[in-house]
Amino acid sequence: MGGSGKTTLAKKVYEDLEIRKKFERCYWVTVSQDHDVRKILQDILDDKNTYEIRDLGTKLYHEIFNRRYFIVLDDLWSMEAWEELAIRFPENTKRSRIIVTTRDFTVAGSLSPAYSHKMDLLDEETSWDLLSKQVFDGEDCPDELQDIGRDIARNCKGLSISIITICGLLSRSDRTPEY
Repeated sequence: MGGSGKTTLAKKVYEDLEIRKKFERCYWVTVSQDHDVRKILQDILDDKNTYEIRDLGTKLYHEIFNRRYFIVLDDLWSMEAWEELAIRFPENTKRSRIIVTTRDFTVAGSLSPAYSHKMDLLDEETSWDLLSKQVFDGEDCPDELQDIGRDIARNCKGLSISIITICGLLSRSDRTPEY
């Protein structure tokens, strides 16, 4: 499900310097529903001048062969997209890692069921905690705004992206029940 925090979690792992320093090559690429293998490979390699998929695939293979690499494929929608990309990632003994975010449980289960992590929606109390901490900068929510605040959190249906978006709006607004 979109908005549950998959990309945010993957980004936290990807940007962690203690993790990154263990790899010789690190790449982040967004795949999307209408994947374009050529564009994805160009993005990974930061190479807009090579146009043939075969040449890009060979270039990537040589770039990461015999190196420990870390790749994040964000928002993978299909096994077809995975299969078109995976053949370009050499299996080596360097303990390389690939993180895939997907909203498709079938894709996640097919890739690596033992290493899949399903992102759960936030429960109402966690949603409220997130909203109140973000809007009120970690301070307590005024009593007169508690009920409406909890209603807003509940209406976000546990989607962290919805809560964060609403928090951005509310933190800049008048903090009154009327607003």
